[in-house]
Amino acid sequence: MVTCRVLTLTTRLSEFCITKHQGVKTVYLTNKERSTMKKILIALALTFFANIAAAEHPLMERFDLNSNGLVTAVELEQAGCSIKSSLFKAADKNSDGTLTKKELLKAKSYIATKKRCPKVTA
Repeated sequence: MVTCRVLTLTTRLSEFCITKHQGVKTVYLTNKERSTMKKILIALALTFFANIAAAEHPLMERFDLNSNGLVTAVELEQAGCSIKSSLFKAADKNSDGTLTKKELLKAKSYIATKKRCPKVTA
């Protein structure tokens, strides 16, 4: 029975296999195998971190009712918030009438308060 695991990803990428009768055996990968292994690991890492970055913040999940990545004043009202238009305009830095995730998170201290949005627990 052979159990293998990759231990390093340095310039000398090696795979160590532990066999039942032979002890520890070191097998060095060819340049092509090393290149393929690096590409696979980079793709896996990018996929993993992309999924983390794409995860929605609880405030976006709560307020973005149509799931388009933007929050409007109407969506805030429908979510149970009572916010003056001047506060919304102050949070809307690019004046496009919607709040992006970044704008909402920067403004959460004065938009998503218990007084203005009693149903929000974020």
